[in-house]
Parts: sequence; C-alpha cells; structure tokens
Amino acid sequence: FNTGVSPRVCRQNMWMNGQVELYGCDAILCPPGTANSVGRQDAAEDKCVQCSGPYTGEDRNFLGQYVCPEDYDDDYGDDTDDIKILMDLYFTTGGPTQWTNSDGWEEAFADVDLGDTVDDIPDDTFQNMDICEFYGVGCGDTGEVENLYLGDNNLQGLLPDNIFQLPKLKRLDLGGNNVWFEEDNYGFGNIGQAAKLKFLNVSSSGVESWDNIADAWVLEELYMTNSWITGEIPDDFFVLDSLQVFHCVFCGLEGELS
Repeated sequence: FNTGVSPRVCRQNMWMNGQVELYGCDAILCPPGTANSVGRQDAAEDKCVQCSGPYTGEDRNFLGQYVCPEDYDDDYGDDTDDIKILMDLYFTTGGPTQWTNSDGWEEAFADVDLGDTVDDIPDDTFQNMDICEFYGVGCGDTGEVENLYLGDNNLQGLLPDNIFQLPKLKRLDLGGNNVWFEEDNYGFGNIGQAAKLKFLNVSSSGVESWDNIADAWVLEELYMTNSWITGEIPDDFFVLDSLQVFHCVFCGLEGELS
C-alpha cells in the first residue's frame, strides 16, 4: 500500500482541477493518521481531520482513509451493512423486474421494497440468508462481500451511492449494463470510499466522464471499453500510481499519454 505522496507530485498545481495548488498533498490523499469523507481534501471546509492515534500495523496507517481506525468497526463492522447495500443495489437497478439473473437476490428480498431496512426482512428469511450464494457475489473468509460480478445482467439506472461503502470490496464488474454512479456528470461518484477496490469494469456502461477518478487511489485494473468517454485523458488520471491495466477500446480518446 502507499506510504507517502511524492513532494514532486504535490507541486503539480494544475492537477485535480487546481485542488493540489490549494490544498497541497492533502488534495491527493489524506496523510496517515488523518481521514475525511472521501479520503482527500477537495474543499476548504472538508479538511483531513486528525485521528486519535498513534496506530500500529498496516491497516491503521493508510493514506487516504475515509474513516478513522477507531471508528471503522462501529461504522462498517456490522454484517447487516453488506445486506443493506445489496438490497439498495437490487432495487435501484431494476432487480425484481429487469435483471437477467437474480438467483438468491429474488428469494432474499421478496418481502421487502426499495427504501426498506434490513429490519424489514422477515426473521426466518434473514436467519437463512447467505449473501455469498447470491448470483454474482463473491465473499472472503469472513463472509463479507469482496467481489461483485454483475456484468451483462441488464442492470439499469443510477447505482446506489453506498455501493462503494462495501468495506472489503476488491473487484466490481458492471460492464455491459446501462448504469452510472452519479446523475450530474456521470463520473465515478464516491469511488474514494472503496478503500480496497483493485478492479473495476464499467465497459459499455453509462459512465461518461473522468470526474473523481483520481480518488480511486488503490485501483490496479480499469476497463472502460466502448464507453461514452471522449477527449484527452486528464492529468487526474496519472495520479493513479497503483494502476497497472487500462482498457479503453472504442472510447474516442485523443492526445498524448504522459
């Protein structure tokens, strides 16, 4: 994982729409021992706040934390959080009526509706629910969601803004679906909250801009083939030091790679 931001990078004043000039290294990633809602400073009032600390161990010394370690377990330790996020994803993207394959999802959420909470799921259904058996869901050893493979499954519309709050999410495949992360500019939404996201496929989707891509600081693979994104690749893209693979065939990109 990243342990620091090069001072040379922090002098690139035009990066991040001029935010690097205003806020320095904090505009790229909050330093270790600090946090804010997106893992970096993008406004004067949204500073990187000092956590309690000091901490020991890798998991407590990340750059770009969006929650302080002492608060992490409280905010994201409940396994019902994963269920609620999957519920929101299912209902907001047409799961009950449009998904090609909804095995596991349909049975689990048959008695709830959009806007309901986990408490609204009948007790017997909840007790027997195994989200790791849902179509397209892959879990780790702890039973938390690590992978979502829902490509070409006829998801439709605006994705729930909490999708990146799955705390262990590493791989997200939404390619071939008419979906997008934000309504205003069709960028990458609050991707900065996905602290472990390594792989993202939004090929043939509704993503149309680079907005907030610089927040995806741990991303290693990005697939955007046959997307609506055009023009030059912005400087923000080159902040992604962890990125190893980028596919964007039939995208209309132009200009130099630097």
